[in-house]
Formats: sequence, structure tokens, C-alpha cells
Amino acid sequence: MRKLKRVVLREELLALTGDYKLAMVLNQMIYWSQYVQDFDKFIEEEASWNHEAIGQSLEGWIFKKAEELSEETLMNVSGNAMRRYLKSLITSGWLEERENPYQKWDHTRQYRVKLAKIQDDLVKIGYYLADYRIDMTTLGLSGDRQKGDSAVHNGDTARSSDGSNGHSDGTIPESTTEITTDKIPFVDIVDYLNEKTESKYKATTRKTKELIKARWTEGHRLEDFKTVIDHKSEEWLMDPKMSMFLRPTTLFGTNFEAYLNRKAQPAHRDYEFEKLLKELE
Repeated sequence: MRKLKRVVLREELLALTGDYKLAMVLNQMIYWSQYVQDFDKFIEEEASWNHEAIGQSLEGWIFKKAEELSEETLMNVSGNAMRRYLKSLITSGWLEERENPYQKWDHTRQYRVKLAKIQDDLVKIGYYLADYRIDMTTLGLSGDRQKGDSAVHNGDTARSSDGSNGHSDGTIPESTTEITTDKIPFVDIVDYLNEKTESKYKATTRKTKELIKARWTEGHRLEDFKTVIDHKSEEWLMDPKMSMFLRPTTLFGTNFEAYLNRKAQPAHRDYEFEKLLKELE
């Protein structure tokens, strides 16, 4: 009996691309990136990713025909249609494309997944790339965001370009110049979320703690977290399509301040998924 094919549609990639077909294609390319022969060098190159760097990457290239990709994803679209999907992913910066640099007669296109760019963009909307061959939380932090995140992990207040601590306006979010995890009420925040949503999230989960700490470092406090939870619970809890997003990765991500300053909206049951994507932008 032949082995049946399976196609995975990942929520984080759907939120990232805004199109389930693009999400499926990107997921398939991410899958193949785990099996390139130069995987270690590929990851090393991604770990040193500079979003402002110009030039083509050297490692991690995948030989893949559009027709093969169409068959693998069970989309059964034409080669031209699949190439349009790939072109869209390339334009967004999540894939690179090149011709065979060694055999000019070979017209099979080669593609390379920009893992760090994908991870960086996912973090911006409150997600991260899960279930990969390596721990992806170490990738996708570039420029000032990497410096700021490094400071957070070291337990220090991030510094602005003028040397001041804390916010861009120079204010210090704590009465001292150092923020440690001992001062952050992880348990109180997560318990309040569980109470409002009847969930069982854990305050010890690494990703949850990282998100809460990032918001705390920005100067937000317990009441701010409760306000966000209250607003989004009132708006989403009774909506079967939206209630699934009452979770730490969504609420405590980079949209936190927008959620904090937006008054709760009446719950509606006729939300389309596109509204969620607009909410997460």
C-alpha cells in the first residue's frame, strides 16, 4: 500500500501570509529546508542574518520544480500558477530564487528559505516558527530589536540610541535602572487570563514569559495586562472563531499597546477570518 500524502496548514504561516495557499507553499519550502545537505552552514548563515545586507545567500538552496511543488502540496495547480505563488513569497522576502550557478543548461529554479526573516516577521505579529529541526527562537532578531532583546534576557533595561534607559523618550520604567524577572508578576497575569477565559495556560512557559517581560520592559504593568485581557475577552470570548486567539502569544505580542488603547468592541458571531488578519497586522 502506497504512503498517503499529507499537507499541513500552519496557523502562524496563515497569519503571516494572509492566504492559505501561500501558507501551504511556504510551509512546504520550510519543510525541505531542514533536509538540505549544507544545513549546518545554512543555519549559521541565518543566525548572522542582517536585514539590511545586500547580496545572494550562499547556503541552503533547494532544487525544486514548480510542478513538483504543486503535486507535493496537493494543490494541483499549473506550473505557472505555482510560480506566481513562489514569486509572491519572494517579493515578501521569505524566499530567495536563483538559477543553477554551476550548470547553465539546467533551467530548474533553486529556492532558499529566509528563516530568520520569517521568524522576525512572525514575532512582530505575536507568533514564532514552531516544530522546526532546531530551536527557532534564537533566530530572527536583527538590528536594534536584537540589542533590545539581548538586554532583556540579561535582566537589564534596554538603552536608547542616546544612552538613556527605558523608553525612547528617556524615561525609566522602574524606580531602579534594572528590571529582573523577580519583579514581574507572571503568575498573576496568567492566572487572570485563565480566570477570564477558563483556560489553563502556564506562567512558566518560556515563550509566555518572554512576551510578558518584553511588554514589562516597555513600561506596561499588571493593570495594563488586565485591561488588555478584559478588552479582548469581552470582544472575542463569545465568538467561536475568535476565542481561540485569547492566548498569551496573541494578547501579549507586539499588538499589546494597540489592544490596550482600543476600547472593547461588542462580540459578533459573523467575523470573517480576514478580520483577524487585519487585527494582527
